[in-house]
Amino acid sequence: MVPRIGFVSTSLLLAMGCGGPGSFNGEVSGHKLVVNDAVFAPFKDHVGIIGVYLVMSDGQDLCTDLTANRVRRNTTAAGFNIFRTHESGSGTFLSPDKRTYTVVDILDRSPPPAAYTYCGFRKIDENCNYVVPDSSAWGQSGTVDVESIAFENDGWMTGKFDVIFGTQNDRVTGSFNASYCDATLTLTTPNCE
Repeated sequence: MVPRIGFVSTSLLLAMGCGGPGSFNGEVSGHKLVVNDAVFAPFKDHVGIIGVYLVMSDGQDLCTDLTANRVRRNTTAAGFNIFRTHESGSGTFLSPDKRTYTVVDILDRSPPPAAYTYCGFRKIDENCNYVVPDSSAWGQSGTVDVESIAFENDGWMTGKFDVIFGTQNDRVTGSFNASYCDATLTLTTPNCE
């Protein structure tokens, strides 16, 4: 009887989306990321939600850190800025939804597609230095598939990704099961603690 209860309990947890915060399969400039936490927060303007910031890290309590505009020493993370516009190159932003988003090189100045994402990888050492140079850390190409998204307390964003990072062309695949974080995102450099 006990094994069945264990199987049913495990099945219920998996069916409810409690399979962990995600995965990051591969390396960026020789660095791995073991995902211990994943959150997403909305970019907002006077009209409403205009984008999403998804972050996956080997740290803990990401929502608290995001709310405080803080990063932690000795951590590794991957971040995705996800946007959807009315049409390619349009300045009219729409709330991200379930769809495939194209990874765009942040240095590319051509108009992005209507559904796109900028992504980056960071490894911070004990002295708060970024270990991976920008040329190796920025996403170059690939896709991010958002399978579900709920902008509400206790909401989740789930999906998968297949991204080429840096000029060294490191391919990384994975998944995310990120919890909603109602943080006010800023463009200021975060504090490192």
